[in-house]
Amino acid sequence: MEKKTLLDKFLEIIVITLLIIIVVAVNLEVVFRYILHNPLYWSEELSKLSFVWMIFIGSALATRDKIHIQMDYFADKLSPKIQCWLFYILQIICIAFLMSVIIFSVPLIGIQANIRSVALNISMSYFTLAVFIGSIFTIIYISKDIFNKLKRDSKS
Repeated sequence: MEKKTLLDKFLEIIVITLLIIIVVAVNLEVVFRYILHNPLYWSEELSKLSFVWMIFIGSALATRDKIHIQMDYFADKLSPKIQCWLFYILQIICIAFLMSVIIFSVPLIGIQANIRSVALNISMSYFTLAVFIGSIFTIIYISKDIFNKLKRDSKS
C-alpha cells in the first residue's frame, strides 16, 4: 500500500464530512417532520448536494484504491504482455471519457450559474461542479496509476 498523500487525506476528510452532513440532515428531517410536525425545508436539498459531491469525490478515491467493479475474467486469460497493453488502452479510454465529461460539464455549469436552488438559494451549478471536480481527481489517480505501472514495467 502506497503512503497516502495530502490530496488523499484531504479527499477522504471531504467524503467523511459529506457523509456526516447527510446523516445529520436526514435524521434532523425525520425528527422535525414526524416528531415535531414542522418539516425543515432545506434538509433534503442539502442531503442531495452532499450526496452528489460524496459520490464524485468517492469515485476518485475508489479509482485510487482500484475498487471499482471490473470484469477481468477474459483479461485474466490473456498473456501478461497483452494484459499490460490492455491496461494502458483501458486507462487511456477512461481518461478520454472523463475529459469529455469535463468538457461537456463546463457549459452546463455556466448555464446553471444563474439558476438558484429553491431551499438553499445557492447556484445549481454547485451540483454540476461536483462532476467536473470529481472527474479531474479521477484523471489524476488514473494518471498516477499509469505512471506507477510504467515505472514497475521498466524495472522488470
